[in-house]
This record gives sequence, C-alpha cells and structure tokens, in this order.
Amino acid sequence: MQGNFEDAIRKYEEGLRVNRSVAFYNMGVSYYLLGDIDKSEEYFRKSVEEDPKFTEGYINLAVVLLQTGKLDEAELYMAELLKDRASGKLLVNMANIYLRKGETARATVLYEEALKKDGKSRFVMSNYAYFLLSIGEFESGIKIIEGLEYKNYTDYFNLGTAYYRTGDYLTSITNLLLAEKFRETEEVFELLARDYNMLKSYAEEASVLKKLTDLNKDRDYRHRYALALFRSGSLNTAHDVMTRLLAEYPKETAYYLTDYNILLA
Repeated sequence: MQGNFEDAIRKYEEGLRVNRSVAFYNMGVSYYLLGDIDKSEEYFRKSVEEDPKFTEGYINLAVVLLQTGKLDEAELYMAELLKDRASGKLLVNMANIYLRKGETARATVLYEEALKKDGKSRFVMSNYAYFLLSIGEFESGIKIIEGLEYKNYTDYFNLGTAYYRTGDYLTSITNLLLAEKFRETEEVFELLARDYNMLKSYAEEASVLKKLTDLNKDRDYRHRYALALFRSGSLNTAHDVMTRLLAEYPKETAYYLTDYNILLA
C-alpha cells in the first residue's frame, strides 16, 4: 500500500512457505502494479495452478490476459466463473473482454446487468464509466468518475484522456499529473506531451518528452522531443538529438528537414 512493491515481492516470496497460491497471487498483483504485465501473468498462472479453485486468481489472470490481447483464453476463464456466480465484478470483466473484441452490444448488456447487481461498487462504476468514454459518451463517463469517492491511477488517466478528447487540455493535464503520482508510465507522458503541444507550451512538452524518451527510445518520441526543443528555443539541444537520430536513421528524409530548420534558426 506504500508503493514499496519490490519489498512486497520479497516478503511474498517468503510467504510461499505458508500458502503458495495466495503468495503467487499477491506477487502477481505486485508485478501488475509495477507495470510488468508479463511477470504478473506468470504469477497469476502459478497461483491458479497451485489452487484451481482460487476464483480471484482466475479473475486477475483474465484481466492480465485482456491487456495482453489473449481475449479467447480470458473469455474462457470468465465464462467458467460466471457459471457459479454472476457477481458485478465478474460481469464487468466479461463485458470488458467483449468490448475489446468489438462486440459492443454484448458488452452493453453485461454492464447493465452488473449495474443492477452491484451498482454501488466502485469497481463496477469505474469500469462502466470507461465503457461510456470508449463509445464517446464523454459527459456521462466523466460525471461518474468525478463522483467516485476515491480515484486510482486508471481513473485519473481515463479522466485525462476524456478531457483531452473534449478539448479541455488544462483539466486533462491536472488529471494526468495526478495519475503520474501513482505511476510514471509511457501512456501518461505521451498524453501529457500532446496536451502541452495543443496549448503551445513547448518547454513543458519538451520536459515531458525527455521523460518519455528515457522510458522508451522510440524514434518518433525522440523526433517529437527535438521538435519541442526547437519550438521552445533550445536549438543546440534539439540539434544534438537530431544528429543522433540521423546517425541511426540516415535515410529518414523528414529528419533532415527538421535538422535543417533547426540549423537555419
């Protein structure tokens, strides 16, 4: 709860001697919070292998499989769990799978059923709000998330995305900075950079893109970083970034044009 995930993982490894299934499950949760989805999946699989009747293990495994695009396997687990009890949480997870598959009508039915079962659940409401945002119902989705008693990383990121999509870039930034306090992720930095670009706050955009390129050396991010530096007046640094890019990608015509404009300035 304090965010010391590495320490938590070490403690859970000690806990393997007591209850292997629960320990594997908690390690899966910790890796998920660290953003290591592959490790998270590995430990959720170990958890259900130790205890094939461990419902929470299957639920979280399905959530991870949803994120890694293994939708058919996730659907299989959720369908089996729904045979025993159609709780709001299970219905929402199955709805999320159908949403990712593009089966919006089936997802809608399940979300509505989840709301009837457990409409006061923060988990149900947060996911329903995400569903509304995904189909363009921004006002309704924003209203639900803003009304939640407490918000987590996903809620703030979804709000940041929704406000960006509606053109409220300042409010988007406010929510993304709150999401960043939970986790510094590529998706947060990428959207923050877009917000600052739309506001023509190029120095702030460059600062965020520097963090983004530290996380991911993707050449498009580095090009955007150079452009933000150029627009903010940091010409020497922008030229240095472009020099390195051109050394790696000497056939990229657009990079020569960017560097030419920097040198001309």
